[in-house]
Amino acid sequence: DKWSRLPKEFIEAVGMVQHCVSTDESKFVLTCVHVTPEYVEACDNFQMMRCKSPLDLKQSVMVRGASLKDITGLAMNEVAITKSWLHFRNAAGLVFSCRRYTDEYPDLAVMLKKGSEHAIVIPKGMAKASERAAVFAVDATGESQVQVTLADGKIRIRGEGASGWYKEVTKVAYDGPPMSFFISPVLLKQVSENHSDAAISENKLAISGGQWRYVTCLSSTKRNTEEPEEGTSKKKKAKDNE
Repeated sequence: DKWSRLPKEFIEAVGMVQHCVSTDESKFVLTCVHVTPEYVEACDNFQMMRCKSPLDLKQSVMVRGASLKDITGLAMNEVAITKSWLHFRNAAGLVFSCRRYTDEYPDLAVMLKKGSEHAIVIPKGMAKASERAAVFAVDATGESQVQVTLADGKIRIRGEGASGWYKEVTKVAYDGPPMSFFISPVLLKQVSENHSDAAISENKLAISGGQWRYVTCLSSTKRNTEEPEEGTSKKKKAKDNE
């Protein structure tokens, strides 16, 4: 019976956090976006993102990420909530309703907590590199992830799929231990185009963009072992490593 104005930043927030929604159906809660009166967030157990977006809600709700992402292209400007649904409406009168869930969403505050961090600058060229790597990075679910490796004062981006792989290397102001993480190429493009400052701690990379914060887990990686040389098959590489 009551519609409220939907802030423009909510649509933008959904467009960003959807890249951190899990596709693992065995972890149902992580396949959802957590919508609260103050912010929108998502986490797939390896990376998370929280975007501030005030919304006229009395309580937090969870909505399947696969459903919520469809509102980003429908110019929605109003929102309403009922017992089992979260409704969106645009100026043309189109109503899009998503089933809401009341399960308890994990507390992501521990991932957002700042510790001893080492500042780095993400090269602007990573935006174009992520687009090129994304061509090969689509998996069986239609999602795409690229691998980013930091080592020896360089940042390497690599996309791999059934049709082949792509790698690009750029210099970066980083002198810490070799680290690697996976990220959506779309999200990497948005981050590198608009927010080049990042911070690395012992086990995570954090990037803040004013109204949002992105955090991903880091894993140690051996130097110079990220990928086979051009013309070298994966089968041969595996044999060489036995």
